[in-house]
Amino acid sequence: MNCLSWAIPREMRERTVSPFLRQYPIALSLFRANHMVGHNWHTVKQRASTRLTFFWKFAFPGLFAIPFGCAAVTLLLRQSWMALPFAAAALFFGSMYLWFSPRYMAIAFDDQFLYLSDASREIKIPWCQVEHIHRWIMSRWPTYSISFHEPTEFGRKVFFSIPLRGAFGYDTEIVQRMQERVGGKAHA
Repeated sequence: MNCLSWAIPREMRERTVSPFLRQYPIALSLFRANHMVGHNWHTVKQRASTRLTFFWKFAFPGLFAIPFGCAAVTLLLRQSWMALPFAAAALFFGSMYLWFSPRYMAIAFDDQFLYLSDASREIKIPWCQVEHIHRWIMSRWPTYSISFHEPTEFGRKVFFSIPLRGAFGYDTEIVQRMQERVGGKAHA
């Protein structure tokens, strides 16, 4: 039995599979995969977060905190008062990185679960545990927060950014599909 066999009821498998396909397991797998299209025998994960999630999580904060920190140290060594604004900016970006980055996740979902990944592990959370999803006002890129009824391995609240759609738009429909599973309205 191959990896797709579980998705097709036994009577359907026995009736539709020819002896030729039974001899060639790869052809059988492709046959079964083609016949599953359009049927609701399984659910498919949909990506809800942008492909740039890990850039925003790891690289982007360093693009600001590190240069401001270096400028602050350089100006401090020259005993200039201009070190203060650079130190404040470096402190602000550094503290934002420490607070925001651990909760910024790659998100996927299907009909039953919400999948959260922080690049090192992925957990799945049933939709009944999701309290609400709403837009985070303090972000230029459409960023949403997901709050849970009970704390998860990643905390009680996580953040994600939605992907671009076309050249100038964002895929807000993905958030509406997620809201339907929570049972609330979309807060776009």
